[in-house]
Amino acid sequence: MPSPRPAPGTGPGQAPRPAPHTGGGWAPGGEPEDSDAEQDDGEWSFEENTRKIEKLGYVPRDARGAFDEESFDVDRETADDRSKYRKRRRAKKASIGARLGLAAIVIVVVVALVGGVWYLVSGGGSDAKSGPAFATLDKPCSPLDTSPMKSVINGAKLTKQQDTTEKQEHSSQQHCDMAFGGAGKGGDIQANSEVYRRDAGAKNAFDDAASESKDAVKQHADLQTFTKLSNVESGGFAVVRKPDAKSKTVDYSLNVYRDNVFLEIRVSVYNGAASERQVAGYSKDIAKKYLDNWAAQ
Repeated sequence: MPSPRPAPGTGPGQAPRPAPHTGGGWAPGGEPEDSDAEQDDGEWSFEENTRKIEKLGYVPRDARGAFDEESFDVDRETADDRSKYRKRRRAKKASIGARLGLAAIVIVVVVALVGGVWYLVSGGGSDAKSGPAFATLDKPCSPLDTSPMKSVINGAKLTKQQDTTEKQEHSSQQHCDMAFGGAGKGGDIQANSEVYRRDAGAKNAFDDAASESKDAVKQHADLQTFTKLSNVESGGFAVVRKPDAKSKTVDYSLNVYRDNVFLEIRVSVYNGAASERQVAGYSKDIAKKYLDNWAAQ
């Protein structure tokens, strides 16, 4: 009985023939293989192998679809496209211009606010070209004219008690004090002033002094009176000490301002030599002459 014939690839001198790979995963040689792939005899399987290549990110030219040359035409820009582009460009420029304009407005507002604060802190402003109307005096008694009180002074000698100027950061303090007739017999005339670099400084000083004097008089209403005046200089007020029953002394303080000067004229007349009404008139006349003489220097 003849022996069985050996299977192909198992005979003497023949290498074993590998079994066909039918499962998923990796085929012999390390190449990936689809579990549904069918073995072929080495020919290109377009559908199967294309699917594999697609997984790697490649699409064959024939599978990419029809090539539209117009899609790549650099000259296909129309007049409408150019018009839209110009409109967008103009809108962008306008937007930039609007932002710059807004920034400029903000800067102007900030500068105005800072300038206003500086103006108030420094005491207001007078014309930089002409300068302040009143300059600081070396001798504050030089503009004083006592002629309105000629009848009260009655030829008595005037004695200078004070004639000084003290310069400060934003103003100058000036004091002039003239006495006549001896202690307790004649009287006393004072001209105290504050000189500012700007007109508003004098007005601010006047307003502050008026407010403080009014409050002080309220606390001592039995000794003093406060009167606001509207017919002297740029504005004024008076503080009057009520006459003593025995000495009959009239003590009148007139406070006014003009331009960059705040001025106090204080007149005291002893022994009833003049009434309060008379002293009020003297004070107004002396204040006007003092400022006029000072401005003329």
